[in-house]
Amino acid sequence: MAVIEVNPGDSIQAAIDEANANDTILVNPGTYTEPIQVQGPSLIRIDKPLTVRSSEGPEVTILNGASAEERYYAVDIASSDVTLEGFTIKNPDFIGSADASGIVTSVTGDFPFSNITVRENIITEIGSPERMNVDFGSFGINAGPVNNLRLSGNRIFDIGHIDPAGWAIGIFVYGNDALNLAENVTIEDNRVYDIRTPGPVSEAITVGGDTKDFFVRGNRVEAPDEQAAKLSAVSEPFRL
Repeated sequence: MAVIEVNPGDSIQAAIDEANANDTILVNPGTYTEPIQVQGPSLIRIDKPLTVRSSEGPEVTILNGASAEERYYAVDIASSDVTLEGFTIKNPDFIGSADASGIVTSVTGDFPFSNITVRENIITEIGSPERMNVDFGSFGINAGPVNNLRLSGNRIFDIGHIDPAGWAIGIFVYGNDALNLAENVTIEDNRVYDIRTPGPVSEAITVGGDTKDFFVRGNRVEAPDEQAAKLSAVSEPFRL
C-alpha cells in the first residue's frame, strides 16, 4: 500500500489512474482544476479502492470544476472501499440540461458499492442562482445504491438554481430497487445550509426510496426563516 503525493500542477486523476488498490492519494495544498478526462462528465473519478485525502485540510485544498467543457459531477465515486477526506469541492460546470453534484456515487460501475466514507469536506457552489435547466436538480452529495456509507463532518452550502421543476438537496441518499438498496448508512455531524430553489424540494437531508438501516444524528441545519419549513433538520438519532 503506497502513498502517492500530488502537488499543484499535477493531476489527481493521473495519480488515481496509476495507483494500485488500497493505495493512498495524498493531495498537498493548492487549487486543482484537472485536465479534461475521457472517463465521463466528472472532474475526478475514483474507480478503485483508494483513500484520497488532503494533507492540510479543505480550506487550502480545492477541487474546482470550472471547465470549458461540461463536467457536472466534481467527484464520481465508482468503487467500493473508498475514503474521500479533506477537500473543498466546488463549481461543477454544466452546459445545457444536467444535474449538478459535488459528489456522486453509483452513477457508473458494478454497483451497489460498499464501504464508502466521505468526511471533513467543504462542498459548495453547486449550481447557481441563474441556473435554469437543471434536468433533475443540484446536490451537494448525491449517493445512489450503497452498503455501508458514512457521511460525517462535511460542510455543505450554496446549493441551488432557479428552475421550479428541479430539486436542491444538500445530502440525498437513495436506492434504485429491491436489489440495489442504499443500506447501513450513517449521516452525522454535517453542517448544511443555504439550499435554495423556488420549487417544492429544497432540503438539507433527504432519504429516498429502496433504503434501510439509516442512522442520522448531530447534523446542524441553518436557514433563513422563509426556508425553514422546507429544510429537513435532524438532531436526534433515529433509524429507518
